[in-house]
Amino acid sequence: MIISNKEQIILEIQRVSKDHNDEIVTREKFRELSDISLNQIDKHFGCWSDAVLAAGLSPGTKPMKKSNDELYQTLYEICEKIGKIPTIIEFERNSGHAIKPYRKNFGGWKDTLSAFRAWMQVKYPDSIYIDMIGNKENNRQHIQHTGYSNTVNPTAVWKSKKKTVYGAPINYKGLLHEPINEQGVVFLFGKLNEELGIIVEAVKTCVR
Repeated sequence: MIISNKEQIILEIQRVSKDHNDEIVTREKFRELSDISLNQIDKHFGCWSDAVLAAGLSPGTKPMKKSNDELYQTLYEICEKIGKIPTIIEFERNSGHAIKPYRKNFGGWKDTLSAFRAWMQVKYPDSIYIDMIGNKENNRQHIQHTGYSNTVNPTAVWKSKKKTVYGAPINYKGLLHEPINEQGVVFLFGKLNEELGIIVEAVKTCVR
């Protein structure tokens, strides 16, 4: 069969799909069920996948795994888009993609950002986002210093003239002092949960 344009190819692919009630049309299935040669499809579309996608169907092939460099580049583009290092929620909202490939390749989000920082130092050495992350050791020390643990150092507590008790200074996202009670830990967690990749389903008081 001689094909003069892309529209005829698209209609033929859709016909094969409709006749066999299947949205997935593989290259092999089309070659078996159509008189149009695959060479003509390659000539008009470049490849089989592009032809099937143009017909609004699935080529029945798995998407190629993205390289680390491609994952980093996507993350960098999100940084450029929002003007800062994104949290998990911000990344998924602005990219339209889940972070599963990042977790699979790098581990948690903090490990991802640590690796991303090293990549930027090579690819974009003058980027303003490098210093927004800090290295992995600094991140660990920062979390320890915020008092994000089950215990509080009693020597890092003092009282003001009005007898209000404060933790050690941290000045973290508007929280000037380390928490020294349960309410303070809850407040701090509310500032950390997105960075830790934790989704809060509900908040309630404990009945004792």
